[in-house]
Amino acid sequence: MSVPFVTDATFEKEVLQSELPVLIDFVADWCAPCKQQTPIVEEVARELEGQVKVVKIDVDKSPRVAASFRIQSIPQLFVVAEGQGLAIAYSTLGRVRLAQVGARAIGKASRLLAMMTGYANERRQFGKAIGEFQMIQQMIADSVIDINGARLMLLRAAWEIDQGRDARDWISMVKIEAAETLGRVADRAVQVFGGMGYCRELPVERLYRDARIFRIFDGTSEIHRTVVAKSAMKRGAALWDIGA
Repeated sequence: MSVPFVTDATFEKEVLQSELPVLIDFVADWCAPCKQQTPIVEEVARELEGQVKVVKIDVDKSPRVAASFRIQSIPQLFVVAEGQGLAIAYSTLGRVRLAQVGARAIGKASRLLAMMTGYANERRQFGKAIGEFQMIQQMIADSVIDINGARLMLLRAAWEIDQGRDARDWISMVKIEAAETLGRVADRAVQVFGGMGYCRELPVERLYRDARIFRIFDGTSEIHRTVVAKSAMKRGAALWDIGA
């Protein structure tokens, strides 16, 4: 959650006075620390003497709280680095994307693949398990390849950060690949499960529905492709020739 606030005169003028909504992230409902977060929101609202409107938007147990503050300034209590808000945000946002988007997407895709292989071994049609049909095997194989590729890219991006390098291009690649891998695997899972994959009795339907947002939040796939393309034109082969 974004407390304390980091702000400057520009933020106050363009965001606060325009009454734009401020999005505050929460951890999952089932995580104990989140139970302590709501009082913080209430405290901030009281301190800022603002009008807060809270809206819950659930994506697989990951709620958000939209808080709109109608104020003219922020008390000094919440100013921790005046004029450095954007730089601080950028310095942490990439690492958050690796965990909140990259790792989560790969984890969800892995869970879907485990469900697919289990079902393909158990479900029988025409006297044999559907996993023996080559078209089902293709969907499973493609999912294995996609997940392993995305996971290796994630590990490489984390390694780049560990080396102290600016890994924004690698993080963007992970964001794209992990999000789109999840979408492809989720789509295949629904296909393998057939009609049951589209019913709410199974978690496949929810994971399929949740997968779509991964290509949107934390920067759309289109924006991250722009980041990758600009880096490629600037760095050349060093970006794709691993070890260069």
